[in-house]
Amino acid sequence: MLIKSIYGMLRDIGYSIDITDHPADAVRQVFNNKYDAVILDSRDVGLTASDASEIIGSISPDTRVVILGEAQDKTTATTFPNSDQLDDLKTYLSEVFDHNNRNHNKGGLYDTKRDYSKSL
Repeated sequence: MLIKSIYGMLRDIGYSIDITDHPADAVRQVFNNKYDAVILDSRDVGLTASDASEIIGSISPDTRVVILGEAQDKTTATTFPNSDQLDDLKTYLSEVFDHNNRNHNKGGLYDTKRDYSKSL
């Protein structure tokens, strides 16, 4: 699956990632959680990535949907048909996500990203 090959790359960049193997599971997760983007693998099992992208778009219109590989049907999702387009995918995702949607792992005594309590 193409998704699993990019999981580590996106996590290392700083994105908070949930992963599933099937488009139908991705649709279920969108029902339960807020996502800025959903990345679907065109090598799907069961529900097609194109159909899942349309369902996700109707459930959560603000969520961007990306399909890795060739979409089987016409879709409104952004597609990256070639596996050598990882740099293009990273650029696209950095445009989609703003700085506040990243998962920051900063340490220290006072971390404004972690809490907004007043310091002494």
